[in-house]
Amino acid sequence: MTAKLLWPTLALTSMLVGCDSHGTIGGIAKTTADVRVLNASTTNIDLLQDQTAAAGNADIAFGTSSLCLTVDVISQGLSVRPDGVRTTTVPLPSFAANERYVVLVTGTASSLQPVPFRNSFTPATGQGGARLINVSGGVNNFDSYVTAPAAPLGTANATNVATGTASSYFNVPTTPQQVRLTTTGSSLVAFDVGNMTVASGGKAVVVLAPPATGGTLPRPFIFQIASGGSC
Repeated sequence: MTAKLLWPTLALTSMLVGCDSHGTIGGIAKTTADVRVLNASTTNIDLLQDQTAAAGNADIAFGTSSLCLTVDVISQGLSVRPDGVRTTTVPLPSFAANERYVVLVTGTASSLQPVPFRNSFTPATGQGGARLINVSGGVNNFDSYVTAPAAPLGTANATNVATGTASSYFNVPTTPQQVRLTTTGSSLVAFDVGNMTVASGGKAVVVLAPPATGGTLPRPFIFQIASGGSC
């Protein structure tokens, strides 16, 4: 009798822990998404979940990120605010199930604006991945070049990336690479973002952020995501 009672329980447990490549757990569809917030605004920010900023999600400086969070897509409870300011929060948008997201937060302390981008990508074996996200707010579109340091530009890896949009990911070598941006169609370098080394299986997000307070030029930075993480 004991064996008959345990067998349905074990079978159900097996169904719940077995997740397939289509985002289901057994026969049950996943209802979560993996989310990371990057700060591209002019102020330090907090990321709150259910109105609480956990350790690692407070005082996020420009060019850095929150922790990676796995959240329910229906009631994720995520919002951002200027660091330490308890009177104003801006909710994050909804997400699709079984997706990875990077959310760029732009704007100022008085007007933060979260902009989400789907961020799922698996680099080719032995390589890393990179993409350009343009949230500069300007009128120019940009091309991205990732080359060996000091090499000629050659062919652009991503082209015509307008503000508020992102390129697709592309594969990059795991040796040091120089990242340069030009306005679309030009051979003149507008931004030399510097060198990066992306580990095998890792990803680099090249961001063109709005100008600092009182400035006029967009601010580029590179954020790397290690291989194997949820986000």
